[in-house]
Amino acid sequence: MVKKKLIETMMMKTKIYTALITLAVLGMCFSCTDINHLHEPYLERGEQIYLGKIDSVHMYAGKNRIEAGLWFSDVRAKNLVVKYNGETDSICIPLEREPERPLRSDSILIKIPNVNEGTAMTFKFIIYDANMKYKSLPVESLCSAYGDNYQESILNRRLINHSYENGTLTIGWLRTGSIQILNTEIYYIQKNGEENMIKLLPNEVSCFIENVKAGSKVRYRSVFRPEASAIDLFYTEYNEFTIGE
Repeated sequence: MVKKKLIETMMMKTKIYTALITLAVLGMCFSCTDINHLHEPYLERGEQIYLGKIDSVHMYAGKNRIEAGLWFSDVRAKNLVVKYNGETDSICIPLEREPERPLRSDSILIKIPNVNEGTAMTFKFIIYDANMKYKSLPVESLCSAYGDNYQESILNRRLINHSYENGTLTIGWLRTGSIQILNTEIYYIQKNGEENMIKLLPNEVSCFIENVKAGSKVRYRSVFRPEASAIDLFYTEYNEFTIGE
């Protein structure tokens, strides 16, 4: 009797082990099916090949344009695509390496035209191979351009007074509070009839100009750089006065 119960117990354990093993195998099969399902779209497309992306980007603002300094190192890099203005505009620029160092990093300086003035926008840089088949991951950089709105905001240096004696013109100027003004260009006529120009620096409040023709006209304008790294200068309209008036 005891022997019979022992045999029944062993058979019951065997059935339990068999059931557990069956469940484990089924679970593994379902897991593999799920994993394959996740990977199928990528397997169907094949292995994705990417080119090396741009190493670094330096952006410089200009008048409705941007200048970008870029470094790239992938020897397969042959074209550069830049997307901007919300990706509604783009340019494609061929990349050339220096023959004496074909395997080293190279730099390129490009100008991006037709950039809308306003808040900083995103510029997206993508490297392509010669056939435009393979590309790099995009590199994004922010920059803003200047334009008509900035042009209309700048004002010419204020003149306080001027005097003329024995061929010497003296001009007094109001101090400027702008850190963006580079200088003020002053054009005058010399006694021999030729026009000459001098520059008044922002911290100067007076200037003395010799050999000026009596009764001639003097015109002046101020030059602005929106930021230290800007690639374009902005000029105010000319103001003028006549010596002796």
